[in-house]
Amino acid sequence: MASRDPIDCKGVLVNIRIRPASSRDSTVVTATADGVSVGNQRGLGGFASRVVQGSDQKAAHSALGGALLEHIWKGYACTLLAYGQTGSGKTYTMFGAPGSLTETALAEARTAGGAPAVPEEWGTFPRTVLELLASRPKLSTHSLHASAVEVYQDAAYDLLDDRKPLAVGSTTRRVGLKLGGGALQAIGKVVDGKGAAESKGADHHGVHPPGCRCGKCFVANKQALAARLAARDAGASKLPALPGKAASTAAKRGVSGGGCSFETRGETLWPLVEASDVARLARTVELTRQTVGHALNARSSRSHCLVTVHLTERPPAKGAARGKSGVARRSRLLFVDLAGSERIKKTGVEGSAKDQALAINGSLTALGKVIRALSTKAAHVPFRDSTLTYLLEPALSGQGKTLMIVNLSPTELSVSESISTLRFGSKVNKVELGKAKRQITAGSTANEKKATR
Repeated sequence: MASRDPIDCKGVLVNIRIRPASSRDSTVVTATADGVSVGNQRGLGGFASRVVQGSDQKAAHSALGGALLEHIWKGYACTLLAYGQTGSGKTYTMFGAPGSLTETALAEARTAGGAPAVPEEWGTFPRTVLELLASRPKLSTHSLHASAVEVYQDAAYDLLDDRKPLAVGSTTRRVGLKLGGGALQAIGKVVDGKGAAESKGADHHGVHPPGCRCGKCFVANKQALAARLAARDAGASKLPALPGKAASTAAKRGVSGGGCSFETRGETLWPLVEASDVARLARTVELTRQTVGHALNARSSRSHCLVTVHLTERPPAKGAARGKSGVARRSRLLFVDLAGSERIKKTGVEGSAKDQALAINGSLTALGKVIRALSTKAAHVPFRDSTLTYLLEPALSGQGKTLMIVNLSPTELSVSESISTLRFGSKVNKVELGKAKRQITAGSTANEKKATR
């Protein structure tokens, strides 16, 4: 299997990680020269760029996720997803072993020569952010912030603000990170304030996209049309606009920058300045996220976790006055730890844990429909079928580059799930997103815009 660069690759790059078996389990899933062997079936997973087996976090990060790091400083938006059945090691791969994400572990980690090091059990998210902090250019003004969103039973919550409910809606243009009043404000406002119809219902958790055909939006459109007709009959010189019309008009004029995207609104942005900030952030996410134990996993995540790292870099402008900066370049690195699919008969969950499992399987089914539509180049892609697919729309619609780590359990009990997971990875590998584009603000110079093509 040849290694491919995620930026040069026009599709979703898929890698495989096989977790080690415990002392009481037999290993029936192994890495081979031509992919993965599952039981007596060989040659599976040939689509993968890399296959890693074992618990070495440093080697796994370097092989599976490290390729994205060098592109973040160039202005690319990148996404790393961890997918697999429950108990396959997704959260271990993405974040690390339970209880290891502490400032104490960071302070005690040392190389053989005594230099500071990354704790051995830390996963690819904290390792990537630490590498970002260490590789910051010295001659630039920049900021690094992170947000953490939990998708639990098809609703979004802020993991950095005691699971405060978040609205999920559409935007026609992002305004970027903004500092004001001594506090960080969230990105993703609609430019004209009229690009989406507000709703207090729970169907879309806040803001409905333009063109939404749900019952609430149908009633709102009907009422708006009635008000417009009444104003016309009364001889008003200016008629009230219909919901969504401003957004569609802006899109025709090129204001939207290529269409509608979906994101949460109002989440906390956590400043990342030093290594201890990374430890506190990762630990907060670990302690706040919903988990439960069952027959296949002592600590099973009951929600999807999306951690976004926002990087804004503004190099000093040539000949600029003191304190002034040049053109801004913004990058976004999204880490997605998907909750594991599970068969309730095997996990033995009941009550609320069973409801959680059904919600997880439902959202993963919605993701499967999106992947199927993208891999077959269908005319319609059902991003609006779930909150999870809402939020993954930018990562799966060609706005950046996406890498998926398919996690496999090596046990005989999980053979059927491992084969199913590999089939899903094969479908993901067929998705074509196009060549990644760098993100430069509207104030870019002609030379910088030319460099992004």
